[in-house]
Amino acid sequence: METVGIIAFAFGKQKTELGRGTGPSNESIGETAVDVAGMERRRGNKVLLSGQWETTGTKALQNEEVFEVSHFEDDPNYIKTKDVIIRSVRYFKQNGAQRLIIVAHPLHRPFIEAFIRLRLYKIDGLRLNTWYNSLMARIPYDRTPGNEQWWTRNGFLFIVYLVRSVFTGIHGK
Repeated sequence: METVGIIAFAFGKQKTELGRGTGPSNESIGETAVDVAGMERRRGNKVLLSGQWETTGTKALQNEEVFEVSHFEDDPNYIKTKDVIIRSVRYFKQNGAQRLIIVAHPLHRPFIEAFIRLRLYKIDGLRLNTWYNSLMARIPYDRTPGNEQWWTRNGFLFIVYLVRSVFTGIHGK
């Protein structure tokens, strides 16, 4: 038996009266995280779940114990992927995890994994597990009118956002 940490990364943010809408991408990410957790539990492993606040409110994750990563004080409207990694990995390491599984939109996930491999995102000795990556092909873009994050509506816009972020340092706007 080993302890496995699973991070459910958000992709899109819904504008709602309470500011806690999930949207189709995040609902699918929540479902995928629960599916992966179930497979790991059937293997006899202990599972630790972490998620951005946009995924922890999904129907699938509502009944799970999840370490919620929400906004940092310096930006109340956005949390960077790197900050989600930092906070989640700290939680996983404090609770004995040996392995890390990333659950994210299929265009977001390869960038996260590449940044981990390039050591731009540090995972402090956890082994990155990619066994479940094919399950993430089912995660859609959020093309709904309530999605406040323009860069999560399609692949072209996401690439434009990434390039802009790299060259300007601007995230989440």
